[in-house]
Amino acid sequence: MLIDIAYHQDEQPEQLQKTDTPIESFTAGGLTVYLLENINSNSAAGVTEHYECYISGTVVRQVLKQIVPSSQVKNFTFQ
Repeated sequence: MLIDIAYHQDEQPEQLQKTDTPIESFTAGGLTVYLLENINSNSAAGVTEHYECYISGTVVRQVLKQIVPSSQVKNFTFQ
């Protein structure tokens, strides 16, 4: 499992590689979270004005849907 939180001021959010599997989205704490699949893992991605957060791992999307709402970081929150 990998959790990556990046602060940015004027840069565009990072682009993630994905397979042809459709992107799924849901809302957690007012933030739209995108679930996507790449060759080796599934990822959840959320972006605010100054932060981007990615949670990735070899877990099914349903597990990411359970992890995201419980994730909290000072000044960036899914909840």
